[in-house]
Amino acid sequence: MGSSSLLPVDWFINSFDLLLRLIHLRVVKTLNCTKYKHYHRKK
Repeated sequence: MGSSSLLPVDWFINSFDLLLRLIHLRVVKTLNCTKYKHYHRKK
């Protein structure tokens, strides 16, 4: 078992982690946008 060769499981976990990060970023951005709009609407 060579550590240099990436196992399919490792690749899957890495890609999944990237996907989760992208989704998280997008969610945070949308949440910030809605918060911003709400804040400006109240003023």
